[in-house]
Amino acid sequence: MGRPRIPRGYLQLRLMSLGRTRALLLVGLVWATWHMLLIFITPIFLPGSLLRFFPLFYGTIVAASFFYGYLRIYTSSVWPTFIAHSVHNVAWSTPAAFTVTSSPVLVNLYFVGPSG
Repeated sequence: MGRPRIPRGYLQLRLMSLGRTRALLLVGLVWATWHMLLIFITPIFLPGSLLRFFPLFYGTIVAASFFYGYLRIYTSSVWPTFIAHSVHNVAWSTPAAFTVTSSPVLVNLYFVGPSG
């Protein structure tokens, strides 16, 4: 089986020779681009103004990448990173579960869009 083939478990380890900051920045950019592709193929999420969305989205993901990257470095495991990312996803989806509306698209845009 070997190591998990995910950016945090594979790519970050390979890029650490560039230095910690550069490695975490590059992994963050790769991770943001991967999430961006997922967002654009999802019919539920509408990003609104792309001029605001792109820099905010990339900035947020790259900043989170440093947090997740340090978890990976200091624990020598991808599991704390996996758990932290899962907690983040649940924290973002929980308010939407308690919101009753006839338009879930608007709820998703409000909670995770540029105005959320």
